[in-house]
This record gives sequence, C-alpha cells and structure tokens, in this order.
Amino acid sequence: GRFQITYGEEVIWSRAEWNQVGRASDAIRVHGVPTKGVEIDAFGAKYADFPDINGITEPAYTFDSYMGAVIVQLKPSLLAPIMHEIDVYALRDHRATPTSYDGPNRDRVSAFGTRLKGKWNTADARLEVVGQTGDNCTLALSNEQSANCVDYEDVRRRRAFMGEAEVGVALIDTLRLELGSIYASGDDESTEDVIEAYDPLYAAAHRHLGLADIFRRTDVFQARTGITFDNKRTMLDLMAHHFWDASFDPRGLEVDVTARYKFKDGLTLQTGFSPLFPTNSDQVAVTWAYLQAIAAFK
Repeated sequence: GRFQITYGEEVIWSRAEWNQVGRASDAIRVHGVPTKGVEIDAFGAKYADFPDINGITEPAYTFDSYMGAVIVQLKPSLLAPIMHEIDVYALRDHRATPTSYDGPNRDRVSAFGTRLKGKWNTADARLEVVGQTGDNCTLALSNEQSANCVDYEDVRRRRAFMGEAEVGVALIDTLRLELGSIYASGDDESTEDVIEAYDPLYAAAHRHLGLADIFRRTDVFQARTGITFDNKRTMLDLMAHHFWDASFDPRGLEVDVTARYKFKDGLTLQTGFSPLFPTNSDQVAVTWAYLQAIAAFK
C-alpha cells in the first residue's frame, strides 16, 4: 500500500515531515525476525510516475522511479551493553527525470551503508557511513520508449560516499551537550566520466544540516556543536553549524535557536530563529524564523 518509510535518524530514508506535505511511497514491505535481537526489512517502492512528454501517455516502467532496499537491524537485546543498535543496509534507486532534449535523465544509484549507535551511562554516540555506486545517462525517447542510453560514451559512473558522526553527553538529566560532523563528497570537475557527488537520496536535511535548509547532504563538510535543555514541558536548543564544501573551502556559519513549550491542555508552541553568516563571498546571508502551534485533540 501507500506508507511512509523511515529508519534511524533519517540519514537515508525520511518522512520529510518538515514539509507541509510529507513523503510517502506506493510500496510493499516484508518484515522478519529470524532470531531474537535480529530484524530484517525488505521493501520495494514506486515513488514517481514519469510525466507525459512528447505525446507519449503510457510511460514504460523504465521511465518511472523505483527503489528497493534490504535492512538488517541488530537490537539492544543482542548487543547490550557494548552497543545499542547496529544496522547494515543496501539500496538500489532507479530514477528518471524529464529533460528539455532527447529523453529523460536516468540515474541509477546503489548505496551500501552501516549505522552504529551506542549509549553508556551519560554518554551516547552514533556513526553512519554510506558508499554509492551507479551510473547516469540520457535515455532515448521514442514511441517504443527505449531504455537504452542515447550515447553510451556519455554514460557517467557514480563513485561517492558520506559519513556522519555524533557524540552527546548528558550534563544533568535535562541538559545535553552535542558534538557532530557530516562529510559528503562533491563532484570533481576534472573527471567528466565520473560523478563523485554524493546523492542525498531521501534524507532529512534541516535536522542535521541546520534549520534554514541552505545546505544539502552533498559537497559539504559540516562541524556542529550544541546544547539542549529539555524537561519535557519546556525545551530550549542552541546549535551552531560551521560549513565548508567538500574541498574544505569555507561557506558559512549558521546559528539555530529553538524554543518549545507544552501546555497541559494539549497545545504546544514552538519558535525558531536561524541566521546564516557567510564566510565566503559566494554565499549570501540568510535570516529565517518561524512560529508554529500544534494542538492534540483527545
């Protein structure tokens, strides 16, 4: 049926809940527990229909966009006290996007990753690493809707990677200090037949790369530090993100301030303020703020 797909901290799959319309897929999912502490998910999803183009009204399956994945999760009952969670996953994405010439641009991405998460007394840590392979080309557009590339000499191979690490310490029950970093490879213009830029796939952005959503999870190096006070009723979060591109050229410094208060009658108010201070002449300054109210009805 149609449902949302999300795992872990949404570094690969997210519900895009920050958008007014979240992300869902027409998919089939199989879940198995072969033994205690081990869970396996396998799913296949169709998430986009290729639009009518040049009078062709029945797109072939090779022109639509599909994704399949297998995730193996090791749970705390198997790992404690050394680790909290370990995930290993493999994904295949087949994506077609319209172009103004010839046929659609086809991007096939294979991703292989692992996620490690631990918690020890007042400290916690997380590491996720992903490698990508695949190819990209322009497909021939005809009444037969051939899946062949227009020119196989123009096929570009993909070789990219991404890593994210985070360490947190609970100073007291209601106060947590966080340090984190993200690196996602960028394209090397000197290698025309290879794409080194990491494809963000379906990842959440603002949660990891700043609330202002200026930077994507590609061609980026980020270092962040923050502190959060949360007593379940009142939350105050202060986070600083320093950005470079994948070649370590400076981009900017973003400061995120978020405050939330939960009333007893099911009403929650939240506000945020995020200025971006450029550290490069090519980057523009940004100031972004929001106020939202959430009501829960019983």
